[in-house]
Amino acid sequence: MLLAFKRCEQCYGPSYLNCRWIEQRYFNGTATKVIFNDSSTISGFAFSNIEKEQAQHIQSIAYDLQFILEGVIGGLANGQIALHESCKLLKRCSEASPEPNKKYTITLSIAKTSTNEKIAIFDMFWEN
Repeated sequence: MLLAFKRCEQCYGPSYLNCRWIEQRYFNGTATKVIFNDSSTISGFAFSNIEKEQAQHIQSIAYDLQFILEGVIGGLANGQIALHESCKLLKRCSEASPEPNKKYTITLSIAKTSTNEKIAIFDMFWEN
């Protein structure tokens, strides 16, 4: 229902996620990777070099994890809420910038629902 990434390789827009911060109590010494089905759909997250105890702890709280996508709504595109204006919008949001191709901050966080504690934060990067 949300359009967070640009739709084509030649288009200008948000292209990939990069991990800005990771909570070391959950992911000590861990590297992250966001996995895509295609250029615009996230299919998973991979965390490498996790100690066994950390992996077991994350599995035990999996039911309590939420993904939070934050950004400025640019408008409506093909029945999806667009968090950018790098595609053809059916309807522009009145709060969006009048500047074409404006870079909006888009952030994806993984957090514990019960405590609102963020355990990882990813930022969207723009390119064409």
